[in-house]
Formats: sequence, C-alpha cells, structure tokens
Amino acid sequence: MSLDLDSRLGALPYDPDPRDYKVGLLTAPLLKEIPDEEVRLLQWVTPSTGRDQGDIGSCVGWDGSFAKDIIRNIMNGEPVHDFSAGFLYERSRFYACVPPSREGSTNFGLMKALLKEGAAFESWVETDTVRPFNVEIEPQDYFHAFDYAVKSYYRVPTKTVDMQAALLGLTHDPGYNMPDGSVGLCPLITAYPVYDNFKESYGDGYVPKPEFGDGLRGGHSSLIIGWFMKDGKGYWINYNSWGEDVGGEFNDVKGLFFLPFGYPFYDCWVLSMKAKEPCDWWCNLRRWWDMFWSQF
Repeated sequence: MSLDLDSRLGALPYDPDPRDYKVGLLTAPLLKEIPDEEVRLLQWVTPSTGRDQGDIGSCVGWDGSFAKDIIRNIMNGEPVHDFSAGFLYERSRFYACVPPSREGSTNFGLMKALLKEGAAFESWVETDTVRPFNVEIEPQDYFHAFDYAVKSYYRVPTKTVDMQAALLGLTHDPGYNMPDGSVGLCPLITAYPVYDNFKESYGDGYVPKPEFGDGLRGGHSSLIIGWFMKDGKGYWINYNSWGEDVGGEFNDVKGLFFLPFGYPFYDCWVLSMKAKEPCDWWCNLRRWWDMFWSQF
C-alpha cells in the first residue's frame, strides 16, 4: 500500500518537566480495578469524513480534535466530528515554540493550547491537508474557542498499567461520567516513535515492536481508545488520522493500528473536563486579552 510515511510524522519528542500536572500514583487497590479483559471507546468514536491528515505533519492537531470529539460525545451524546484539527495544530505549534521553518508540534503544546485557548470548530477554521499548510484564524474564532477549553490536563507515565489506569479514570478526575453513571473513560493523547518496520502494519494494523537496526523515521501523535488481548498478548487500539484504507479494523471501525503493550511512547496525556464557572465580565476580558496576545 502506498503511503508517504515521512510526510505524516509530525510529533516532536517532549522532555518531561517536574512542573507538569501529573496523574496520581497507581496504588495496589487501584491496580486491582484494572480488568483483564478488553476495554474500548470504539462506540464513542465520532464519524468523520476521510479522517486523513494528508501530507501535512499535523497529527498532533488531529489527535486533539479526536479526543475532544469523543469526550463531547460521551458528555452530551453528540456524535459529530466537529473540532478543527487545523486550529489545534496551529495553536499547539505556538505554545510549543516550533519555528515556522519546521513542521510538527508537541503534545505538550497541544495541552497548553486546549487549556489556554480551547478548540475551534471545523466550520470556523478549516483544516488544511496539503502543503504548504495554511490556516486562517479570525479574532472571533479565538473568542468562541474558549468555550471549549479544558479545565486541566495531566501527564501519564508511559508504563502499560499507568496508561490503563488513566484510560479508566482511576488516577485523575476526568470531570465527567459515562451515561450509566460510572467514571468517565478517557482517550489517551499519545506520541510515539515510528520505525522502518511500521509499514508492516499497513494491511492488518498490527504494529511490530522495533528491533535492533530498525531506522527511526520520526514521531507520530495518535489517540489510544482502549485495549484488547489476542493470543495472550495485549494491544492498544490506536485511532489514527491516515484515512480508513490504511491499517486494520476492529468492531467495524476502520483505519486503526494496534500497538503491542510495551511499545515505546514519547508521552501520554489525559484531559479533565470539569465545568467552568459562568463567564462574567472578567472572564470575557481575559478572553479578549488572550485573543490579542495570541496574535504575536
């Protein structure tokens, strides 16, 4: 299958900072709550047309938009792919201090953008999928995007059990519940290195672990929406942004990759969607101030 891999790898490594907001410690009682069977968010995946980032290394923005879409569906029952990957990619680059001459961004930059500015809708800011990347953001887009800002974000250790606990909402407060009242399941915003042998997964979606001698091609940001067991091995369900014709299928959802437990990750993040206080005049003043400074 033909696919220009290098043009789509835009996740830059992030060096953990001790000042990061982190999930709580995974204690022994919490560890017992992690089920052995599969856990997945596939039923909350929102339909999207194409779901293909094209030849732009904008995967960080797509990762963020998918996470917001799924959480919005869980909270409000709105299964619509609405959030603009282009807006989140552009603003994540701003907070990650990526120079214009370099493509890509960091998930930490995405977290800052979601916290400080929120997320715009695709109908406001159209996502570009062809080089050279161009996105037009109007002042009013910043103002309205703030309605969809997150309350907080948390960095998750990249060990398998820590990621499982975070997806189950055991080590942080997601700020929402599932429709049945249980703790909200949380999509994991991750970034990971991609090696030469990644192309072996284009057909069935099963990504092999890197082996000695495999060349590093770059980094990719993509959403983890659950896991399952097969032949005694665990796999992360990776909701990707390379279209539905690349990768595997699980429960009628196409375009997925399956990363084996123990695959190396650059970083992993979860979002908290606690309700904000009603926006008064001071809140609106902050919006305009943030909107003004976002232009520089």
